[in-house]
Amino acid sequence: MKKTVAFFVCCLWGLLCYAQQEDRQNNQNHTDSIQPEEHDVRTYEMWKHKKYFRVGYVNQSVTSASGSDMQSRFGIDLLKGRSFFLHKKPIAGLMKFAIDFGVYLNYTMYRDDVATTESGGSDGYQEGEQAGETTEDGGSDGMMGFLSKNYPLQSFDFGLMLGPSLTINPVADLRIAAYWHVMPAGSMFLKNSNMGAGFIPYMNYGLELTYRWIGLGVERKYGNGNLWSINNMIENGGESTPIKYRTAGYSLYLAFRF
Repeated sequence: MKKTVAFFVCCLWGLLCYAQQEDRQNNQNHTDSIQPEEHDVRTYEMWKHKKYFRVGYVNQSVTSASGSDMQSRFGIDLLKGRSFFLHKKPIAGLMKFAIDFGVYLNYTMYRDDVATTESGGSDGYQEGEQAGETTEDGGSDGMMGFLSKNYPLQSFDFGLMLGPSLTINPVADLRIAAYWHVMPAGSMFLKNSNMGAGFIPYMNYGLELTYRWIGLGVERKYGNGNLWSINNMIENGGESTPIKYRTAGYSLYLAFRF
């Protein structure tokens, strides 16, 4: 993980240095020859990439209300969206506000270690046995109540993204964007033949560095949701006690604007 973050930071630094160098060269060679018409064309080219597609590496955890926690082994997210700028001309010639809207998809595989609670227990998760000791009231003991041991836990999220963003054009064709989004998502958890479905309203914020049509970004997301065991609903005639859980993590992503 440290190597991944270091590589990402090096890419951001290299992109910034390249953009600054090109801006100096362009200013030195063409400052006296740029006409107003040429400047307008350059401004249009800078802000015309409103649609984008991104793919990211995800590192996140899921925690139940009882304290059981599972860390991700591998994750990937995809997002396709568009920025709707709120004004035509950049403020002070270098920044624009926008509303972003998009569709989000995430897949995560978690580590198959025994989930531990804050007190160091296993939360009813015994090796070689079906997980989920029941409590005195007949409910499951935490999020791991419907899970078994053989295969890693997997989760799928599908949702919509909406929120404001601020984009700044400091030099040349370089853009820096900061954003905060609300992302309601439906979730599905899969473990062997056991399935759970839930809903979680994510909040996420991030920073993206874009040069022309390609960019690098980092994003933090978190949310609290409810999970229902589909197996219990089938066995109990559609009834299932919801399990509260929290998901938090970050994504390092590559963005393509067009």
